[in-house]
Amino acid sequence: KYSTDVDGWVMHVLPSATLGIHAEPFATVVPSKISADSSPILTLMRPVGQCCSRWDWIGVYKKGSPERLGFVHSDNDKDHSVAISLESIMGGLGPGEYEFKYSTDVDGWVMHVLPSATLGIHAEPFATVVPSKISADSSPILTLMRPVGQCCSRWDWIGVYKKGSPERLGFVHSDNDKDHSVAISLESIMGGLGPGEYEFKYSTDVD
Repeated sequence: KYSTDVDGWVMHVLPSATLGIHAEPFATVVPSKISADSSPILTLMRPVGQCCSRWDWIGVYKKGSPERLGFVHSDNDKDHSVAISLESIMGGLGPGEYEFKYSTDVDGWVMHVLPSATLGIHAEPFATVVPSKISADSSPILTLMRPVGQCCSRWDWIGVYKKGSPERLGFVHSDNDKDHSVAISLESIMGGLGPGEYEFKYSTDVD
């Protein structure tokens, strides 16, 4: 929670600020939503009971399926936290939702589910906004992922809309004709937006 003398020590709840402390292995995937031709990074956290073997592995599974589709070793026998590129196992994965499991010889190859590590592979354009909750005088970054069918034009645009409304309140071009993933500042379209919930749409001359 947060409080300040600026507003008379009102107590403000911070619902988006949470902390989890884990006794089991866990992992995060960034970005967790990608196009089929991209490659994310999985950051694995290994507690004392599972640290550290260079031959431990992360397996990728179609969500809800027991069939392992690929795996990658951490190749690290020193650090509790290790960043692992998933590029080597991405080739055989099509659009869909995926999850990960972890195993290591340190604890006898017990299978550990990693519920915080998920991956969505998309065939359509998609985007994330960070931070997704801001004050009125702030400016977030929108990261746009353009699959092959929508890549790449510098004149494509992202439009901002009041949630549920068809009226476009502003737009910004990607100004990028090379990259599938592009980070776009929304500063230029923030001026006319008041408090509320907003959504985004995308269009390009490529399709």
